[in-house]
Amino acid sequence: MLNISNITLRASALPIKAELSGSRSCAAAGVYVDAYAPVCALARALINAGHDPGRALAVYRGSTLCFRTTLAAAAVLTVEDGPNGTPRFRQNRPPGWEVGPPIAPAEGTATGGHPGHFQRASARRRRDRQILSGMLDKISASDQGGDYRDS
Repeated sequence: MLNISNITLRASALPIKAELSGSRSCAAAGVYVDAYAPVCALARALINAGHDPGRALAVYRGSTLCFRTTLAAAAVLTVEDGPNGTPRFRQNRPPGWEVGPPIAPAEGTATGGHPGHFQRASARRRRDRQILSGMLDKISASDQGGDYRDS
């Protein structure tokens, strides 16, 4: 006689079954994602939904097991196209605002050119403000009954 009453199965020991559909879709445990790297995105979504990162993820296409991994291992990866167009895994980086170099370099010049360029641009702005201010004064004077003439 075989006594199996001492054997306990934990739910986390059973893998989460994920189903791939198309090239961008993957679903498991009530979570659906549409992404370039759907299994990696699904793993992040499942962890965010409260699943144990150490839990196994079994990924199927139909009845075929494509691969098996843990949620944590898949969540830290994403897929990007290499220089020759071949997809490859890389570490996932959360999206950020830094998409290019800062506008003004550390030297303090606005265009990265020589400092005189910045000073000439400032002088032009000052001159333009003075001209505009003078024109507004003349318009204001003409509205008050004064004579407006462009000098």
